[in-house]
Amino acid sequence: MKRILWLISGIIILGILVFLDVYIKKSDPSFLIEQVNEYKENETLIKKLGGYKSFEYKYNQNQLEEDTLDFQIVLYGENKSLFLIGKAIKENNNSWKIVERNESIQ
Repeated sequence: MKRILWLISGIIILGILVFLDVYIKKSDPSFLIEQVNEYKENETLIKKLGGYKSFEYKYNQNQLEEDTLDFQIVLYGENKSLFLIGKAIKENNNSWKIVERNESIQ
């Protein structure tokens, strides 16, 4: 009986974590994933990185209500990584447009 309760508890907790992860990702500005997808489709870049491994991005959530957003994107390859540090501005339709970018491969 205890095993069944532990199993049910684990399933409930896992469901909550998956829901929160999906909810949080949906609230992220879409331009971040769009930029990552553009990088992933760039064959020349992916070759320079030694293939594609993973990515991550960061931004200040407090800036989402403002008109500018500082962000970072890292695209990890097998041998090297691409680092993008940039700034985006909020347009009239509440979408974001990248206005400053500094890219480096290390």
